[in-house]
Amino acid sequence: MELVVLCPTQVVGRGDYRITPSTKVLLDMLNGSGATIDGGTNLVSAAEVGLAHVLAAEQAPAGERLLLGGENITLRQLGSMIEQISGQAVKHLSLPRWSFLAMAAVMELGARLSGKPPTLTRAAVHDLHGKFAWYDCSKAERLLDWHAQPAYETVAETVTWLLQIDALDPKAAAAIRSHRAADQRAA
Repeated sequence: MELVVLCPTQVVGRGDYRITPSTKVLLDMLNGSGATIDGGTNLVSAAEVGLAHVLAAEQAPAGERLLLGGENITLRQLGSMIEQISGQAVKHLSLPRWSFLAMAAVMELGARLSGKPPTLTRAAVHDLHGKFAWYDCSKAERLLDWHAQPAYETVAETVTWLLQIDALDPKAAAAIRSHRAADQRAA
């Protein structure tokens, strides 16, 4: 059996009906409950990951393992992109790790009492705070002749998708639609 392993980075965008943890990060920022921290990520569009799967099935050599991703960006840059696209302010929290761990512990306790998932967990703090999930995806680009769109376009696509499926808080959605309409009038 011929096998090619594809490993996407942080997948967001059209088609995420379940609102996966990757998209939830953006959704929280758009709704005003999320914030950026010191660190970095690599975003890729779900549609582009799907295309890469088709290309890999057609032309990738058997036994290859390929990283599928787009631009490496800081989380602060991600927040700035969301602000530009949506008009929603995104907070940046630059606190020591122990502060985030304490906040996460309180949120986890609150989640146990309320039955709702916590916004932040201690595991997430350990995984993300001060870390840069940056990847070199040039091998997939070369072997598949595949290139991810810029992060800004991926974020814009995700915002549009979240508006289309009514995933946003109604007040946030109205403010984003108003911001986008004003941008279109100005253009």
